[in-house]
Amino acid sequence: MTDLVVRAAGAEDLLAVLGVHARRDPGGDVPRSASAVERRTWDRVTRSEELTVYLAEVDGEPVGTATLMVMPNVTYGCAPTAFVEAVVVAAEHRRQGIARAMLRQLLADARSARSRAPGVPAVATVV
Repeated sequence: MTDLVVRAAGAEDLLAVLGVHARRDPGGDVPRSASAVERRTWDRVTRSEELTVYLAEVDGEPVGTATLMVMPNVTYGCAPTAFVEAVVVAAEHRRQGIARAMLRQLLADARSARSRAPGVPAVATVV
């Protein structure tokens, strides 16, 4: 592995994310297009301020994805709670530190959630 980049996925990354999910098992078929429901759902995901899908790329190839949701919370002094979901690394790229890199980035972003919402304490809980 030479150049690993972990970044927030954008509107243009739907097929890349779907492709990683398809390759979670060896021999998975990478989709050539997204269904209408996948496109509508992705549009909602990418417009949500509380939800971030991360994409890991090695030399520009999508190899991993994970989702972070930072949920407002009235408990814990109003500190938000972070949920981590759908951590997937393509089968042929496992055991190379990709999930660890994604989680490191995701947790750093979760901990800095208060910078996106002035006056709100840092994340109290990561689930």
